[in-house]
Amino acid sequence: MNDFTLSPELIKSFRENGFVRVPQIISAEEVAHYRSVIVRYLDSQAGTGLGQEPVLTQIVNHWRVQPEMRGLTFHPHVIAAAQQLTGVKLRLWHDQTLVKKPGGQPTEFHQGLPHWAIADTAHPISCWIALCDVPARKGCMSFVPGSHRYTKLASKIDVGDPGCLFRQCPDLEYESFVSVPLKAGDCTFHHAVTAHAAHPNRTDEPRYAHVVNSVDLTTTFRPMKHKVTDGLGLQPGQRLEGELFPVLDEILAALPAAAAV
Repeated sequence: MNDFTLSPELIKSFRENGFVRVPQIISAEEVAHYRSVIVRYLDSQAGTGLGQEPVLTQIVNHWRVQPEMRGLTFHPHVIAAAQQLTGVKLRLWHDQTLVKKPGGQPTEFHQGLPHWAIADTAHPISCWIALCDVPARKGCMSFVPGSHRYTKLASKIDVGDPGCLFRQCPDLEYESFVSVPLKAGDCTFHHAVTAHAAHPNRTDEPRYAHVVNSVDLTTTFRPMKHKVTDGLGLQPGQRLEGELFPVLDEILAALPAAAAV
């Protein structure tokens, strides 16, 4: 049985601000294990160009690319926390591992949802898990509190352009933002409409993070180019279902008892 429970204060903070820090959602041992899995995989892909990107390496649907990552994407604590924060049942949209190189430039303020090929979702949520210590100078996340209630969604953002979001949503430029440094094993959850950014990595070590994006069971396909849905033959308005978009409760129920505590 998964008895991971968030405090009412954390849940209230998430719903008011659109983001929250959850300390030690995974253990130090799990951090070391999954970071080593990522490093080993990137080493094996050295001849393909993966891991050689100048700023940021991104592995989308990592749980399918490398089955060892399933335990992190479907970690019982991540599932429990996401559903407690949203108050609804969720399914996976996709995961992604992000490795920001030393000297990696900032990811400028943007909203996640306009970049996702989905519609009919009220509680899209992202979990950003630190797989190393992430102080501000190593590329921690920043959020604009309350921006998840901003109803005028931007279109897709050039995350290398610091003014792109604010030209489309000028009111947001005058809101303050909060930076959230993390220790290894901590995470943030944020609503996919919450405006967020990541600082540059000014250290001499890579920044390792794993992101789990989840959505309502009612979520449907919105036609646009996206790594997750390209080639699936989905029709506009078709509900996301099946093995690519598993229901988190069903994954949790299938876990061995020892893994679900």
